[in-house]
This record gives sequence, structure tokens and C-alpha cells, in this order.
Amino acid sequence: MLVTAGPTREPIDEVRFLGNRSSGRMGIEIAREAARRGHPTTLLLGPVGDAAGLDAFGVTVHRFETAESLRQLLDSLSPYADLVVMAAAVADYRPVTRHAGKLRREGKPITLDLEPVPDLLAEVAGRRPTGQRIVGFALEPAERLDESARAKLVRKGIDAIVANPLETLDAAGIRGRLIHADGRVEMPSDDSEVVDKSRFAGWLLDRLEVLPSRER
Repeated sequence: MLVTAGPTREPIDEVRFLGNRSSGRMGIEIAREAARRGHPTTLLLGPVGDAAGLDAFGVTVHRFETAESLRQLLDSLSPYADLVVMAAAVADYRPVTRHAGKLRREGKPITLDLEPVPDLLAEVAGRRPTGQRIVGFALEPAERLDESARAKLVRKGIDAIVANPLETLDAAGIRGRLIHADGRVEMPSDDSEVVDKSRFAGWLLDRLEVLPSRER
């Protein structure tokens, strides 16, 4: 199993970056639970969280900071995984130019030119070997969560997607549901209940262990 977790940091200058509030906790819990069950597990972890102790479970950890560094890790490691869980919160945009040194405050507005980041989930899905299963994550406002998650699942051509509302970002729990490529929806409890991320990881692994691969 290959799991991605945490945010990316896209540098503006030598001090500042564009990032997000992802804690990486969900991906860390998934990797820990997978290894506890005996699955050889690799975790690609962004610049957050504490990976200490994961090696005791047998998790191999690689750290990344930018979307490009995560991309390089995925290029080399994803073809060999039976199951890829893309839980990282990858930036959608990054600065076109990284300024040298530190931008100084001059008392007037500045403009940052941004460019889109490559779609890492689509890249992994587009080159996956026969039989590989891929699971994505969708974080959206609750009022459009289901619609957006289903559209992302189809657009990326993946096997399932975990949909959870924006309000659970950087929280100890998740109010998530698993949407399958065939349209089925599963959730660990009542849709309004926030479930601890370690408990959710166990519930999710029960389903991912028997997840069929989508026909391409």
C-alpha cells in the first residue's frame, strides 16, 4: 500500500510559502492501520506531523514539501503498489517565480503570478498497472460535497473516493463517506457524526482490502 498525507508548501521566497491547513492525520492513521494489519506500507508525508513511531509498525516514510517533490516520489513508487490512497492535500496553484532572499514590505500591494500544479491523482490513475486500485479524497463544503466527490471520481478514473466536508479539515475526527465507482455509498455511522480518524482508518481499511479494481 502507498499512502500520501499532509499538505504541500509552494515557496514564494526563501521564507514564505503557499500552503493549507491539512494536518496529515488521516493519511498517517491509514498507513499505521494498514501496517498493523500486515500490509507492506509506504507513507509519503508532507511537511507536517510526527512520523516517529511509524517505523515500529513497519511503515516506510518518505517526506515531501512541494507538489513537484511529491510527484517525483509518486513517479518512482506508485507503479509498484497494489493500492494507492491519495489523502494528501496537494496545492492547486503555485507561484510561477520563487523570489530570491526575502520579499520586503514596501507599503504597497504586490501581485503573485500563479500557475496550476500538475494533477497528481490523474497522473497516477493514467499510468496505473493492471489490477492496481486507487482511492482519492474530496474535501468540499457540505452543500456540494456529494456532487463534487462523484464528479472527481469519474473525472480521475479512480476506484473510490472518500468524501468529507470542509469543516473537518485539521480536526481530530472526520465525517466521511466512501463513494464507489459503481455509485454505492458507505459511511461508518450516521452521516452527521464525526468519527475519530483512527477509528475511521480501521473502518476504511475493512473496505479497501476488498475493493475491486475499476476496469479502464
